[in-house]
Amino acid sequence: MRNIKSFFAAVAAILVSFVSSPALAAGLDNLTTWVTDVRVWGYGFLAALCLGYMVYLAGAALTEKKQWSDVGVGLLKVAAAGGIVIAGEFMWAIWGS
Repeated sequence: MRNIKSFFAAVAAILVSFVSSPALAAGLDNLTTWVTDVRVWGYGFLAALCLGYMVYLAGAALTEKKQWSDVGVGLLKVAAAGGIVIAGEFMWAIWGS
């Protein structure tokens, strides 16, 4: 149990050092730019994962290793992942600071 606590403390310290260095280097403008860059990168990463997942499912359905209904379910999962991102943006625009 002690090792787990020290591991999480080390991870937290590393994350704080990554987040705080842009904020302390040149002020809030650089931090805002950095957070925007991370957000855009995250959207691209999510899009690449979703596209890869759909290509995998379609390929598996074409080779008859999966059914086409699995492709439909996968499409719903991908739409839900994108919808969560859009819903988060919408809620942040309303209730965020």
